[in-house]
Amino acid sequence: MNGEATVRRLVAKARGDPEAFAALYDLYIDPVYAFAYRRLGSRSEAEDVTAETFLAALANLGRFVWRDGGFAAWLFRIARNECLDALKKRARAAPLPAEEAERTGAEPEEATIERETVARLRQLVAGLPPPQLEAVLLKYGAGLSNREVAAATGRTPTAVSSLLNRALNKLREGLDENHG
Repeated sequence: MNGEATVRRLVAKARGDPEAFAALYDLYIDPVYAFAYRRLGSRSEAEDVTAETFLAALANLGRFVWRDGGFAAWLFRIARNECLDALKKRARAAPLPAEEAERTGAEPEEATIERETVARLRQLVAGLPPPQLEAVLLKYGAGLSNREVAAATGRTPTAVSSLLNRALNKLREGLDENHG
């Protein structure tokens, strides 16, 4: 995601000065939010998870230890756990209404086909088994490397590659069924 040396400097600075954490926040806010939103499908839940992720990261920065995947993997492991907590809370609560953007007016045929394909792809992604879904969201939604995904999920890079390969094959097959 970013140069490791730059991130190391930012982390070192933030450990001594909590206000310096803002640079790390600015660097990772968009990918963390994107991951949470894609995982949860709700803007308000994604915003909450993003806020909780950064609060936990700031509170625990002194205990952060550099490992494979570096700071990004550690941060996304926190985000992943916050998403799992949100999903557990959701399961205990009444279902939330789906947030959908309303479209008005006629669209050209190509735009309609593209919109239907994107909707089908989202449906297929949502239907992936949880380990594959998580790997896809971290890799393509948050922009992490396979090594960072592995560190964030506690898997090996080889296992992540395998999960991604199976997920992409499943998505390809699902799209081919619609267009074949």
